[in-house]
Parts: sequence; C-alpha cells; structure tokens
Amino acid sequence: MPEHYLKHLSAPVTFGRMVADLLLNKEQQQFFKMVFRSQRASNRRPMPAKYIRRMRAILEYAGASVIQEEERDEYMACLYAGLNDRSLNMKKSGRSRNVRMYIIDGLKIYWEDEMELLELMKEKDGTTEAESR
Repeated sequence: MPEHYLKHLSAPVTFGRMVADLLLNKEQQQFFKMVFRSQRASNRRPMPAKYIRRMRAILEYAGASVIQEEERDEYMACLYAGLNDRSLNMKKSGRSRNVRMYIIDGLKIYWEDEMELLELMKEKDGTTEAESR
C-alpha cells in the first residue's frame, strides 16, 4: 500500500475508498453492497462474508488498527457507508456519473479476476453485463 494512503486515516470515507479501489473494480463496487453489521436494506447483493472479513483484515493491516478500539466500530461503519454511498452515486438516475476512483497506474486490482465474484455477478439475470448490451 502506498505510504501516502496513511495520511488519509483520519478520513475514514477517503481511506476506505482508496483501499477498496485496490481490491475491487468499479463494476464490482456497484454490484455488491459492503456490509458492516446491520445496515438498511438494499437491492444490491451483499459482498460475500469471506471477502468482507478479508477486506476488514486488509483495512486494519493497512492502518485502521491504529484507531482506538472504542472508536473503531464507528470508524468502520462510517467507512463502509462511504463505500456504499459512492457506489450508489456511480449510477444514479440510470446514467453513469463520474466519481473519484483511486486507481494506481500499473497496479492490478486485486480481486478483479476473482472467479467467485465474477460468477455471482453473472447470476444476475443469468447473463454477464457484456451479454446484456
């Protein structure tokens, strides 16, 4: 993880989005809801639990573990809400919107080719996004 990401630890929304962009591409972020504890209902499929656990471990390893324990749940809830808000804003009112993505040129998105996630995305309507166009 780039060192300059650490300066964003005090802003959980930005920090979470930066880490998420290293793990998931834009389409994956739009398709899956990032669940942290109980959150309001959504028509998006929740990210599989094992990926949520891995993501939380990665977030903590990347720096979130320095947040005081009594504040960590609130920090993570804010972080996950920020991830979900951005993904909802990516496609609002049926048209694509330009949102800030923290992509690093030349660095492969870690879970972009993860077969389990790709299969879950294909299950939606039984087709892939490319086939439905």
